[in-house]
Amino acid sequence: MRVLGADGIGAEGAEVRVLRPEQGGVSPTAAILVDTTTIEGGFARSPVPRLAGLTVVIDHPLHLPFVASFPGAPLPGMIALQSGTAVAGEVIAGETSAPVAGAEVCASWVDEQAPERFQRWRRCAASDDAGRFRIAGIPPRGVDVTVAASGFRERVAPLDDADGPVVLALDPVDPTDRLAAAPADAGRVLVEVVGFDGNPVERFTMRVQIASGGRTGGTAVTVEQTSVPAQASIPARFLGAGMAAVTFEAENHLRSAMQGVQLLPGGEVDLGVVFLEPGAVVTGRIFDAVGAEPAAGCLAELLPPGAGELRAMLLGIQSLAVSDEEGRYLLGGLPEGRYHLRRQCVGAPTLDSLVVLDASERLDLGETWLGSDRRVEVLVDGVDGGVLRVFDRFKEITRPIAEAVFVPVGGGGGADGEQSSSAEIVLAGGSTASRFWVPAVRCALRGRRRSSRTVRPTCSRSGFRRPVARSGAS
Repeated sequence: MRVLGADGIGAEGAEVRVLRPEQGGVSPTAAILVDTTTIEGGFARSPVPRLAGLTVVIDHPLHLPFVASFPGAPLPGMIALQSGTAVAGEVIAGETSAPVAGAEVCASWVDEQAPERFQRWRRCAASDDAGRFRIAGIPPRGVDVTVAASGFRERVAPLDDADGPVVLALDPVDPTDRLAAAPADAGRVLVEVVGFDGNPVERFTMRVQIASGGRTGGTAVTVEQTSVPAQASIPARFLGAGMAAVTFEAENHLRSAMQGVQLLPGGEVDLGVVFLEPGAVVTGRIFDAVGAEPAAGCLAELLPPGAGELRAMLLGIQSLAVSDEEGRYLLGGLPEGRYHLRRQCVGAPTLDSLVVLDASERLDLGETWLGSDRRVEVLVDGVDGGVLRVFDRFKEITRPIAEAVFVPVGGGGGADGEQSSSAEIVLAGGSTASRFWVPAVRCALRGRRRSSRTVRPTCSRSGFRRPVARSGAS
């Protein structure tokens, strides 16, 4: 996906979120499929699913937020933003009219047409040494401005004219007013989160859990680790709990062990370095049988079976990836166990298969073909008959998904004058066959894609000096 600014040039630095329809009682975080940013040229850093029925939310600091749903069509490959209006002005001290530097000025408004999670919007800027500020990308009406500065009372006022300059006068804080001096947070956590490659991760999430008075609560704080140690603040509403348990997680890594943090107004806790483990990894490629091209923008998702799926949805725990332009996907940071692998592509049936993972296992599922049926031809030297049986390695049953009889091909056309035989079977679209069994022969589906939709596996037999590829197989 590419995001363009109002000037038609790629908008770098936009936040892009892709959502699927929410289900009642499910955590809102479970609705977010992709949370990424745009890089130079306005291109999304991560692949975006090309499925129907999704909603896209784009936030760029110089443009109006973009929120749109596409119930009957895939997401567009290019989206243009609107500039909106801007507000500029000055922050001064009410008693002296002196400029106030370093004040945080935020414009906020509500978009009732957006999904509930994205109805409240906020744009902020800091005043310079002369007290001046400018905020862009806001609507012309329905905007409130909030000003906060050290030593002054917070002020909230409506913006009647967002295009005109405004002067915001602040009153000093009364030292005896405890409400005005309320803490901004319940403490800050300093931490360096390191991935399995030994390098700090670019982005991590700190999950906070508290228990107080028989009630439990929590929140998640996402941090861009641009410097180390990174800083993550715990909301002030948790102060009454006294203690909090924090964990850390990052894409393609397991969640860290739980650590206790004491909650103090304006306090600071240094947790040092937190190392994340990789867990198990699942990789694969998806192809469209029509044209034999890689299928980009498909959604691959691992779901725990039974009650585990519901628990994961309620807690907002997701293991999903979007296939890139080469059809590749990678799901990492997985605990050992049984999963349902679901693959969704526009215009193709949803595919489900069983995956069983060991701890730290790297499982390559190979190629999955979508759409229409495909013809597979197996050509083996040294076999003059027998039956070809095809199995799906991702199903626990041992029944073949296809069978065919080997037919001799020519006379002694194989290596060293040996007999060659071939068999053809038709695999239904979406099958994940990768094991072929014939008498004393094992074949792996590793053939290149062909316009005729014919895949020629490489086969070997015990006692043969090496696998033999025939009829132009490569």
